[in-house]
Amino acid sequence: MSTFDLGIFEWVKAHPDASVLLGESPVPIERLIDEKKKAAHLLSPAEFVAKIDSDSMVIDIREHFQRDVVILTKVTRVASSDKIIGLIRKAKKYDQTMLIYDAVGKQTRWLQYLLEKEGVEEYYFMKEGLKGYLKAGIGPSEYD
Repeated sequence: MSTFDLGIFEWVKAHPDASVLLGESPVPIERLIDEKKKAAHLLSPAEFVAKIDSDSMVIDIREHFQRDVVILTKVTRVASSDKIIGLIRKAKKYDQTMLIYDAVGKQTRWLQYLLEKEGVEEYYFMKEGLKGYLKAGIGPSEYD
């Protein structure tokens, strides 16, 4: 079995000198985000919606081809990967809580590293992304 079979994070742990994370090499192993830290920033779809207020920024980071279903239309900003850093900096400037969702909860893992690097403290991801939202059966809200 090769190290790649274990996944990228196990590969980085095994070979930090041959890895790059946000332009840094070798990768400092202590800066890898563990499951506990990841979980601390996950909200159920209902918790996510309840956290929306005037001091939050809701961001959909799905790729354009994943946006066949649209939710929270009155508050959501769509951010392709080339625009996310601008939104992160804007949220920091105005001290906004970032509420971010994707398709199924997998794209947010990489974004968490960028948020941490930028010093953002108040950010949350929707558990299971849009899939979790639809599964939870959250109907139209004041944000649709």
